[in-house]
Amino acid sequence: MRKVEARLISDAGAPAAAVVAQTTVRAPVRWTQPDGTERTAVVSVWAGSPAGTAVPIWITAQGVATSRAPTTPGAADASAWMTATGTFVVATGLFIAAWKSFTKLVDILRYRGWEKEWDEVEAGLSEQFRNR
Repeated sequence: MRKVEARLISDAGAPAAAVVAQTTVRAPVRWTQPDGTERTAVVSVWAGSPAGTAVPIWITAQGVATSRAPTTPGAADASAWMTATGTFVVATGLFIAAWKSFTKLVDILRYRGWEKEWDEVEAGLSEQFRNR
């Protein structure tokens, strides 16, 4: 992406609803390409900016204009670290939840087995004491 200085073609009106300062609106801008051709696009600009105001825009290799600056290497690194940390936390949480569910299921099955065996032992002991 490369930075270009464009000019507002018309006044950037106020937003539809009354909101706090530093609101952006979409407005048409014009700039000249390195080959001398003039181009226009609609980008986000500060509300209330008069026609002719210089607006920094960024042009992609395909010629698409945007008012958003490209991400800096530091911001990209921070985003990558945040994504990696979030993924690790979520994956760890899912693993712990799966492990807890598995151990709970194993405990339920074990308790049912113990209960069944105890019923058999108890029946045998009761029969022994009744025959005395």
